Amino acid sequence: MHAAVVKVRRSKGASSTAVHGVYFDNHPRLVLRRYVWPDFLEDEPIAPRRELDALEFASCNGLAAPRVVAADPTGTEIGDGVPALLMTFPPGASRRCPGSARLGGGGGDDSRH
Repeated sequence: MHAAVVKVRRSKGASSTAVHGVYFDNHPRLVLRRYVWPDFLEDEPIAPRRELDALEFASCNGLAAPRVVAADPTGTEIGDGVPALLMTFPPGASRRCPGSARLGGGGGDDSRH
């Protein structure tokens, strides 16, 4: 199948990767996640492989999750050293719940409890 890319749009809210919606002329849009921040990869070098494994596990077990279309968890196949995952665009909307401040410990002083 041949499909031409007609638009690429950066997704808001990505905190550890660059995430883009990729739109085609005759194919449903896909999501491209690239691990472009070197500091993140220094702290979490297996994160791309872990995400790929999690998505494959979800697919094998019939869970509602994006499906992997292509993956380069080390960045060596693409050749720029930046890990990348191309996946289907899941229906619905994303939301942050609970808030990132609560998850990071900034949600208040719990020492009084």
